[in-house]
Amino acid sequence: YPMACIVFLFTSFVLLVFVFRLFAYLVRWLEISNRPDFQLPCRSPSAWLPASLSAAQILALVMELASSFYMVVAWLIGFPKNFWLKSRKPCHSLLRKKESPVVVLVPGYLMNGTTLWVLSQRLKRDGFQVLVFEPGNIMHSIDRHARDLGDFVKAVVPRNGLLVLIGHSMGGLICRQYAARYAEDYTVTSIITLGTPHRGTMLWSLGIGAAAHDLRPGSTFLKQLNSLGSPEHPRQWVSLASDFDELVIPNESVSYTHLRAHETV
Repeated sequence: YPMACIVFLFTSFVLLVFVFRLFAYLVRWLEISNRPDFQLPCRSPSAWLPASLSAAQILALVMELASSFYMVVAWLIGFPKNFWLKSRKPCHSLLRKKESPVVVLVPGYLMNGTTLWVLSQRLKRDGFQVLVFEPGNIMHSIDRHARDLGDFVKAVVPRNGLLVLIGHSMGGLICRQYAARYAEDYTVTSIITLGTPHRGTMLWSLGIGAAAHDLRPGSTFLKQLNSLGSPEHPRQWVSLASDFDELVIPNESVSYTHLRAHETV
């Protein structure tokens, strides 16, 4: 019976992730198909059959489902991990070389640091000093999260230090706001954003809290942030994003043209 329960829970979990992916794709498809310039791709009837799928397409689907599965598992693991870390004595200093930058990772909306574990481990293996900042109360605004990021950095990184900020989804906006408003005691050498809705997303209405309202396209926060000129930002900037992001609607919101260096993949 215990093994049967485990198999049932695991199967249910996989199906739940799969249903979420289908729902996300449905929302993305509805947004695209309702555009005035939308045209249905010209394909033969047989092209829609599963038999016509190439090995690359099947592999891409499997990899996407696997990544979703990992993100959910990592998100669940993050809760007991954070509870255990809070019971330990916090570290208030970070030993590092003066000229060596510190990489700060910032997860996205409702995510925790465990979802960026693979990236953090790869960076550490390559010799980087890595810190992970987790946004706190989801009811707080993105600006409040940026100020909390400033307090976090001040507690562990010596003043006048070099920072590399990497933010996933909403975390990219937190990094941008921090670099523009609250990094006066540090030098942000570069910012890397991963799937960040620089101009908001229509799915903001499914979220809760001030941060979700800040993600609304045309929100006061986004207008203020996107109105800043390039001198407010670091010299090196990379924005990595997919051309089909089912959580950033419309997909054009991943682009931000005011920066001196911007790349969308």
